[in-house]
Amino acid sequence: MVKKREKRQQLQCVQARPPACPKCGCTDRTKKTSIVTREINGVTVEGQKFTKVQWNYANCKNCNQRYKFMEYLYPVSRTGEKG
Repeated sequence: MVKKREKRQQLQCVQARPPACPKCGCTDRTKKTSIVTREINGVTVEGQKFTKVQWNYANCKNCNQRYKFMEYLYPVSRTGEKG
């Protein structure tokens, strides 16, 4: 059985503060890699709704420490408001 490909949905990140390196605290990082996304609905501590959770890996540009961080995502509606 072949799965039908879904149309890619434009997503907006809800996370407010940038992830920091656990070793040195620097927020300057390389491009995200090994991205895993799951459809999980919920509300952040700040009260913002999300529809997906994304786990990312990146390397710190200061000390080259590899670390994992999460982002909460929601779909962008056609009017540009949170959907």
